[in-house]
Amino acid sequence: MKVGDLVRHIDDDMCLPSGLVTKVHFWQDPNSDRNVGVDIHVLWNDGEARIHDEMELEIIVSECKN
Repeated sequence: MKVGDLVRHIDDDMCLPSGLVTKVHFWQDPNSDRNVGVDIHVLWNDGEARIHDEMELEIIVSECKN
């Protein structure tokens, strides 16, 4: 997943049909080599920006740069 991708939330209960990835943040706990993750910042079509785990989202359209 990368900035510019169009995504949707896998959980239909959230009623967020589509959103645009605005930031991908890779993080690691400084006290543990094994506690790592990726936060995906998404601007949803309702105007709200939210942070999600990458496993909560699926790509609808990938932003391909040639």
